[in-house]
Amino acid sequence: MKALFGELVNQSIFASWLICAVLVLRIVLKKLPRQFFVLLWMMVGIRLIFPFSIESAFSLIPSRQALTALSAPKGTFVGTANDIANIPTAEQAANIASSPAFSATKSQSADFFEFGRWFLPLVWCIGLAVLLTYTALRYWRLCRKMATAVRYRSNIFESEAVSSPFILGIFRPKIYLPFHLDNKTLEYVLAHEQAHIRRKDHWWKLVGFLCLSVYWPNPLSWLAYLAFCRDIELACDEHVIRTLGSEQRADYTEALVFCSTNRHVISGCPLAFGEIGVRARVQSIFRYKKPTFFTIAAALVVCILVGIGFLTNRPENTVSTESLQAYADKLQKNISVQGDTIVFTLPKGLPTDRSFDLTITGSALSEEGLSRSLHFLDEEAGNWQENKPYTIPLDPAYQNLEMNLFWGKNSTDNSVQTIDLLAIASKSSSQLSQNDQSLLTPTTAQQFIDQVLSTLTLYEDQTISFSLPQTIPTSQDGKTHLSITLSATFSTAPSTYTAQTLLDRETGWQGGDIYKGMLDMSNGELDSIFLGVFFQTEVAPDAYQIYAKGSVELAPPFSYGTPAEYAHPCVEVEQKETQLFLTYTLTNGQTTRLSFTVPEGVTAKIAPAISVYHVLFLYQNSTVGWLDLQPFGTANPQDLMAVDPAENQLPMQIFSSTALSNHAGYEDYLVKRHWSTGAVASAKYTWQDLAESLPAAAMTYQTQDCILMYDWAIMPYFVELKWQEDFLSAPQAAQLENSITLSAPANP
Repeated sequence: MKALFGELVNQSIFASWLICAVLVLRIVLKKLPRQFFVLLWMMVGIRLIFPFSIESAFSLIPSRQALTALSAPKGTFVGTANDIANIPTAEQAANIASSPAFSATKSQSADFFEFGRWFLPLVWCIGLAVLLTYTALRYWRLCRKMATAVRYRSNIFESEAVSSPFILGIFRPKIYLPFHLDNKTLEYVLAHEQAHIRRKDHWWKLVGFLCLSVYWPNPLSWLAYLAFCRDIELACDEHVIRTLGSEQRADYTEALVFCSTNRHVISGCPLAFGEIGVRARVQSIFRYKKPTFFTIAAALVVCILVGIGFLTNRPENTVSTESLQAYADKLQKNISVQGDTIVFTLPKGLPTDRSFDLTITGSALSEEGLSRSLHFLDEEAGNWQENKPYTIPLDPAYQNLEMNLFWGKNSTDNSVQTIDLLAIASKSSSQLSQNDQSLLTPTTAQQFIDQVLSTLTLYEDQTISFSLPQTIPTSQDGKTHLSITLSATFSTAPSTYTAQTLLDRETGWQGGDIYKGMLDMSNGELDSIFLGVFFQTEVAPDAYQIYAKGSVELAPPFSYGTPAEYAHPCVEVEQKETQLFLTYTLTNGQTTRLSFTVPEGVTAKIAPAISVYHVLFLYQNSTVGWLDLQPFGTANPQDLMAVDPAENQLPMQIFSSTALSNHAGYEDYLVKRHWSTGAVASAKYTWQDLAESLPAAAMTYQTQDCILMYDWAIMPYFVELKWQEDFLSAPQAAQLENSITLSAPANP
């Protein structure tokens, strides 16, 4: 329906130019025979009815591209509703919102335009139905009134309900007259109505009204229909009086005045003798002169010129799919990755009329799971230049980034060639030579982090060390730097801990550096050691955004003198209808499987830009839930064994990493299932939106439904599953709580 409405709008715009031309010609060439204008109105009907036209270089109709440029503001991204990402109402993004990569985001008016895309076609359908229904009822009522009419002769009837002669019917038209017309008036009236029937005017008026009904939102359609009906009557008058003398014309006008009516109803039927512009018709009758040969020839020339100028479209540059693909292949060879930037130039061969265009769009996730649409270089739309370098920033948060190439939108070739820019960036990163490892990319950053984490070593003399590779990747703009955090946690008594910070986001590292630090064992019994390695970008003074990150934790029983068994963490998703399976690879190389049942229609999607274990839940393309693994508050086996899984009190040994945060926590903790080493519980996740420019004390706490699960015998992480408020019904939440299971590591 939306596609049909869009096509009708285009047809209406094109026909409007012809309507305006005919209205102007009616004024300028008013002395020409009216049949000439009827022919012009038939051209308008052809333009409205037929969805195609012949292309001509002499066309006076503006191109579709020009109309699009006039109707769409510069920089507007034209696409489907699916190109605008749905943004969840929970947890607002803090880091990614400040990134320059998101300078072009979702327009605030996107929802309004999406509303209009279905509302306007609905209004059009209602208007069409009203017009057709009204006309059908009026025709039916008129037929009922004429059921008592008396046949005068042949297809001519008389009725006391008739005030002015008219024609009713389509395939077998009948002439209806009032009683007691004198013979002279009757003669002229019948001549006029029979001329209408011979000229098939009752058909043309019906076709004109149907066009008006379809294109009723266009005001010019109403003007055109009124002028068309007037010209039909004037042309019919001219047809009748062309053989009459001056006295007979006077008698004809008397009959016209005698049968005139004050009705001015816009309808497809009937054709009434005295309904349309009686005064103008009388004046036209007395001014009428039989057209000369040259007048007729001039009228035909004007008709031909109008047809060429307004029944044709301007030719567009049409390029075959093969040619467009060939150009895309040439362009792809001109795309390169330079650090955190994609650079490309357009190869030679752009069409001279600039009908070529391209869009660069994508989406990205913030650290809180907010989806953002990406639009780059919109300001260049329609003005691309050959051999000019264009740049696009790269960011690890990108989910997809595509370049779409197409020719003029009015072209007969509607094909689109798509280039996956993220695939090119990934391939470029994987093909870096050893000498290129100093260039910071998402790939080289993660490789560097993994290498550092795998060197973390604890020695029996309570010293700890790690080393850096010889080359540290650096960004071209110099704004992204390496930062390292190292800390140790000690237990001074059951459920009592203290921490020693050895490095706190330390910067200034050099390639090949080896760090050695001493643990302060006076703090108590060593509980865990944490090493975090980050690349962070300065986006404002004292404001940073994480570019890439990774961490590893050593826990009892410690292996002295042996580097950490580090594996790059990841999660794999498998879904079978409503059953979801998540396979986690932990930093120690172990794998763990989490499974549970989700509501019908919910799908899962990995979001590594937020965290390596982060999974989003989508319903009808909107984010409705989040799942993540969070580290235990302690890795000490004795402290963990002291936890009572059945108790409806939040165990800090498990949840302190979140529960003790200044701006987040859990409330209403209620155990749903438990066993000796773990439990499943419902809770309310509460947090403050740090994106608000308010003091912390003034920030209100927001809440989300939450399901928590842990099993210290399987892994040192707890499962945090958050849903949008009231998304899950009580039965759905109960089904999820009963179905969630965590299986033991399955390692070779």
